[in-house]
Amino acid sequence: MSQLSFDLTRLETMAAEAQQAKQLTPTYDDLWNAKLYPDGDLLNEYGETEAEVVLNGGEFWPDWQKIEANKIKPQLILMAEGPHGIYIINNVAGDISPIERGMICFAEGCKPSDGQAMLNKQAELFGYDGHSFVLPKNWLKQAKQAGKQALIIKVQDAQCELFLS
Repeated sequence: MSQLSFDLTRLETMAAEAQQAKQLTPTYDDLWNAKLYPDGDLLNEYGETEAEVVLNGGEFWPDWQKIEANKIKPQLILMAEGPHGIYIINNVAGDISPIERGMICFAEGCKPSDGQAMLNKQAELFGYDGHSFVLPKNWLKQAKQAGKQALIIKVQDAQCELFLS
């Protein structure tokens, strides 16, 4: 079991930006959430449902552009991406990247500049393939109510949970 520590104040700022955003980007979890698509059916780029594609012997992959934009919720996403580090971003859409907006929060000791030590920690926690995890909405509130300055995430077997002790 290992822990990742993130600055709670920065995360609260990022969550507030997402709450106020006019446009949000769907997460990987959203891609597979049928409730976000018209009529509650996942759709591919041709507007075909999963059942239609599979019955015709094809392989199905949902198209994020078929998601109804007004159904996407503001979210914070933990990312582990090789040389890019372990960080949390929000799902605000737009032409300006999270880094350029200052809306990225690296885990302590997990910035790209931390080099091989960061890569080793990432491989230990999540393996070599990368990882993403949508934070439950109540984690920031729980950490703040517990008087924490940081959001601590316990990671074991690539599974994430809030750590308040």
